[in-house]
Amino acid sequence: MQKKLGLFIWRFVLKSMTGFGNASLDNELMKLAVEIKTVNGRFLEIKQIIPNELSTIEFEIEKEIKKVIKRGRVEIKIRYEDKREQNIIININKFKAYIKVYEQAKELIKSKEEIYLPYLLKEKDIMYLEENKIEELKNYIVETIKKALNKQQEMAIKEGIAMYKFLKDSFQKCIKAINIIKKYVPEHRKELEKKLISNVNDILNAKLNDENMKRLMMEVAFYVDKYDINEEIIRLEEHYNRFEKKLDEKEVVIGKTLNFILQEMHREINTISSKFIYSKAFEHILEIKEEIEKCREIVQNIE
Repeated sequence: MQKKLGLFIWRFVLKSMTGFGNASLDNELMKLAVEIKTVNGRFLEIKQIIPNELSTIEFEIEKEIKKVIKRGRVEIKIRYEDKREQNIIININKFKAYIKVYEQAKELIKSKEEIYLPYLLKEKDIMYLEENKIEELKNYIVETIKKALNKQQEMAIKEGIAMYKFLKDSFQKCIKAINIIKKYVPEHRKELEKKLISNVNDILNAKLNDENMKRLMMEVAFYVDKYDINEEIIRLEEHYNRFEKKLDEKEVVIGKTLNFILQEMHREINTISSKFIYSKAFEHILEIKEEIEKCREIVQNIE
């Protein structure tokens, strides 16, 4: 399974930050249950909910998680039962000290009451388990954690494949829409030129004082700026190419980069929509905006 999973990761580097995996072990030495749940997050955050007995191997647990998960919030829960024979040890020095205190207390109040042993044994640190030899079981625990991580990764990769397909389909719609918009640019330019000529003629028919000259220059500057969306289209297409290239790169963590590219694309299409006021192109501009928003939601969950 590990080898097969490795091939999946290499082919489909896109992984969801959301996933779940579990594994268990029950043998003559121990009973163990591991659950791993992951959700999206800006950075890698690991929360371990484990018994005190496993506190000495927290670092090893974290290390195994970091091998396969690079970003997101991770919660690992472990239920553990040691089936080995347990040795309970009495702290003799403390036991004697407690007896001495009780005897002094009896003498102080002239009490003849006998010391009740069960109460005495309940005193703090009188009895304790022999030092936990968890190192003997560490390999079993780590292997079970790996199995749970494998299942979590299978789910994350499965969702990643679905997100990959969605983003690819969405981009095809956007590319088709931008190509249609590009075809409308000449029509839009001619329409603006007619309006520009008409407005300039109105100004020229009036006396060309300083105020009219300012109006003339403003009209020319306004229309030149208004119909020129070539730079925005070029940048938008560059962002598309960069995004698709990034999708197919063999990197483990690409979610942040994809989100940044989509922000830039969103900025460019907003500029185009404000400058390119042409009714025939409106629905195509709107479609690009909607697809970019959908993609932005998707990439929030990409590792």
